[in-house]
Amino acid sequence: MAIWTVNCSQNRGSPVEDSSEHTAQNQNQLEAEQDSIIRGQSLRADDRLSRSVVGLISERSEGQALCTGTILSSDIILTAAHCVDGQPRRISVIFGLKVKSAGKESIRAADAYAQNARWLRPTVKGRGDLALVHFQGGLPQGFSVVTLAKPSVDLSPGTLIKMIGYGVTNGTTETGSGTLRIAQSTILSKHSATEIVTDGKKSSVCFGDSGGPAFIQGKTQNGHQSFVQWGVASSVLSHACNEASIHTSVMSYSRWITATSQKLRSTLSRTNANLRVDQSEEVPVALVLDDLDDNETPLFQDEMEVYSTNL
Repeated sequence: MAIWTVNCSQNRGSPVEDSSEHTAQNQNQLEAEQDSIIRGQSLRADDRLSRSVVGLISERSEGQALCTGTILSSDIILTAAHCVDGQPRRISVIFGLKVKSAGKESIRAADAYAQNARWLRPTVKGRGDLALVHFQGGLPQGFSVVTLAKPSVDLSPGTLIKMIGYGVTNGTTETGSGTLRIAQSTILSKHSATEIVTDGKKSSVCFGDSGGPAFIQGKTQNGHQSFVQWGVASSVLSHACNEASIHTSVMSYSRWITATSQKLRSTLSRTNANLRVDQSEEVPVALVLDDLDDNETPLFQDEMEVYSTNL
């Protein structure tokens, strides 16, 4: 079974790529054909969930790519590992509902990133499709950190979830990306010990939504309905984005997220560290954390076959 990563990527004919590649500089190329991710709806500025989600524009030698991420702190973004593949020359963090209308005050430059060590070395425990991006400049007014789910969260089949991203509205034509949208779906099953499959027949993430959050309803706070992030969008099971999608569990990698956030900060403030740093003059630098154990907690105790991927 082929699995398609859902980043919006370079302008070549690969299954993982979106024909609409963008940066803040060539934002006029962005489209907004429908009011949906795939059969979803646009978010409003007063929606609490929209204030913890960002767009990520990475520039590589092959072109530009669009992904989605969530705010973990005033200097760290959580996204998918494949969103920072290819040693990007530049990564811009975009705050706002529409990438194409983001002004300078809504854009931050990333200076470093780290991918999970398991990425591209998949096992029955999962692919580790997670990355952290460090940026400078703090959060624009009105934005806040996301709340991550605790290991005790119920992700049984049939559970209602919400997914958010800047991705395309049509997987076949790969058009309509650049607007922050939300869709509702349900959990179908596990894909591996640390990955969850969600239903894509009614609504789905698609190209450009990679790294974006999957939420589940939390406890009511001050009379408001709250949501916690349990997943990060990783891939879909069809190019049309109409079958199912796979999300990486953030609970399974909670220790990695905490430790890597600390490592990113500390290694940027000193020159001698037990890691390899890309010495090119371009930014951001890729930090390979050799001395960090990947002590993830399996979301499920039993294991299952992991389908071969077509990345």
